Amino acid sequence: MSNNNSVGRIFMLPHTGIYMATLWGYQGGNVYPYLFANPLITSSGGQYSSSSASDLINSVYDEFYANHTTRLGKVLSLLGVSYIILDQSVDTQFYNLPPPQTTLSLLRNQSDIEQIGVFGDLILYRNMEQVSVIKGAYGISMIDGTPTNPASVVNVDDFRNGWQLGPSFSNGVVPANGSVTLDSQQLVVTLPANGQYVFAELYKNVDFAPGIKYLIVDAHTTNPTSIALTLNTLRGEVPLYAENPPDRTVLNHYRLANQSYLVYRIDDVSSNVTRIRFAISNKLDTSYSGTLTAEFSTLFLANQIGDLSDMIGFVQQSSFDPAADTVTLPTFLDSSLVKILSTMNSSTSQSPDLTVRKIESTSVTIEARASNPFVLAYFTSFDESFSARVDGGSPALHFRVDGFANGWLIENTGAFTIQIDFATQRAFLIGIGVTFATIGFIVGLVLFDTSAGSRIRSALTRRWRNP
Repeated sequence: MSNNNSVGRIFMLPHTGIYMATLWGYQGGNVYPYLFANPLITSSGGQYSSSSASDLINSVYDEFYANHTTRLGKVLSLLGVSYIILDQSVDTQFYNLPPPQTTLSLLRNQSDIEQIGVFGDLILYRNMEQVSVIKGAYGISMIDGTPTNPASVVNVDDFRNGWQLGPSFSNGVVPANGSVTLDSQQLVVTLPANGQYVFAELYKNVDFAPGIKYLIVDAHTTNPTSIALTLNTLRGEVPLYAENPPDRTVLNHYRLANQSYLVYRIDDVSSNVTRIRFAISNKLDTSYSGTLTAEFSTLFLANQIGDLSDMIGFVQQSSFDPAADTVTLPTFLDSSLVKILSTMNSSTSQSPDLTVRKIESTSVTIEARASNPFVLAYFTSFDESFSARVDGGSPALHFRVDGFANGWLIENTGAFTIQIDFATQRAFLIGIGVTFATIGFIVGLVLFDTSAGSRIRSALTRRWRNP
């Protein structure tokens, strides 16, 4: 592998991190960097462990193990991954991960990777999608939505109709039942507590099929009131855990004093949902006596909130070509750039002609020919110290693209040269050069100027004696 392609990145499975525990007895630091010449990608401890790529890398692992990928090659092309290695010697129980058989089954479900070799416990796969370091695209897709303003909305419930409050339950004396009131903007549930655990359920009978990705609720609770969500399905109860849990949490019971929106993934619910249930309780402080209050404003069923998992789902579509298309999230952009990029969407399947002439540690030189403005993507972890200039002009607009990479809006057409520079690394190398030049100058004085050498030794001696 290294002889044929020592640049293509390797995606390691399972995701062990900086510490390794194996079935053959080894426990200690991760040995993969010493085994492979290619750059490595792991959930932590890899080449991008502390970079802007870490969120995307962790999302890829999460979506893969949740069986939400069928075209892993397309997803990994965003990270410049040419190979996948499954290490069956990893002690998966130590990491609380699925066994190798499960990972093998998930890998077989991917349509755009192929197994090319087995080396003991290591199984090597090749990414069948095109992988490159530089690409250009005439259009860019933006994954719309936020948790507070989701996109691809299936249904909106304002808690005005159909919601009921069940009887109160406790661990001790039978408590008084709670009450429900409606004001101009929300449904308010109050529940008396008397120093013991007490709860009541706000519920609504529904009927919707599986396949919806998110359930989002806009709610607020007073201290120490918490809410917990459970779905009734044709196959039984499904307790849900929020993707964005607040600070005050016990299991899936959340207090919403400083946060209003809770986002739940429900795309793993495999049968029709028949009831939505919110348990209102004092789970966070069972000794509390007083009135528990929970306010409910809106419930969304939606398929998009503009996060990395949405992007991972998007790039697996058959219409997305990793070699010619780019994608980003509005959260990576300022509002003015969103407006500019939204006008770029092009119906052409072609790409600008890009030829990399030189790659150095601090710069990349690209010869380009384009018929329209385009997005240039450089598959290194996004850093504001990168800049791109066309024919020595002003820096191009810089933003994050494809989840982690550096992207620029190139507005020129025709033939031109693009120079990508990394200012931090250049300054570092210049600093090293200045340091060595200074050392060389001093050494030269000492060697070739006896009087100068004497003065330097005298100054150093005085400094040593009088710190």
